[in-house]
Amino acid sequence: MDALTCGICLESLRVPVSTPCGHLCCEACLTSYIEASPDALNASCPSCRASFSIAIPDLRFVPKKYHSLILPSIRRVFISQSAQPDPDPAPDSHHDLRTQVARLTDKIDALVQDKALLVDRCDASIRASQAHAQRERDERLAKERLERDLRALRKKYDGLKGKYNALKTM
Repeated sequence: MDALTCGICLESLRVPVSTPCGHLCCEACLTSYIEASPDALNASCPSCRASFSIAIPDLRFVPKKYHSLILPSIRRVFISQSAQPDPDPAPDSHHDLRTQVARLTDKIDALVQDKALLVDRCDASIRASQAHAQRERDERLAKERLERDLRALRKKYDGLKGKYNALKTM
């Protein structure tokens, strides 16, 4: 059976919807199938008989953080016309596809080369920034050492100056 055929009416899908198991049906066909079901809370897929819930909780009683997780069991499907299979692929289409594959392969190769260059640049930048950070740490330590030496020399200078002044006044 064609993927774009309703599993209930066996005609082309009018307003396609999907069951949770992924089978496609017309919205009207599935609605009438579910309405004919004796259970008001659950239904089964007309194709595979998988059970699914048709009840949707009232969002007023569900915390807001869970609202995005509550989805309807039956979802509308949008099918583009280009997604429909071509009944007679032209022989030229194989050549066109090969050309497109070759072009995309070349593009992938170029992207791989660009990626390799970017990775090399990033590695070089990381090494340069690590070296710069190490130089900054070394300079900070040297500055702290020089400041300690300066304080020690000032203390020594002040002590000698005090002794000099004491000797001078004698």
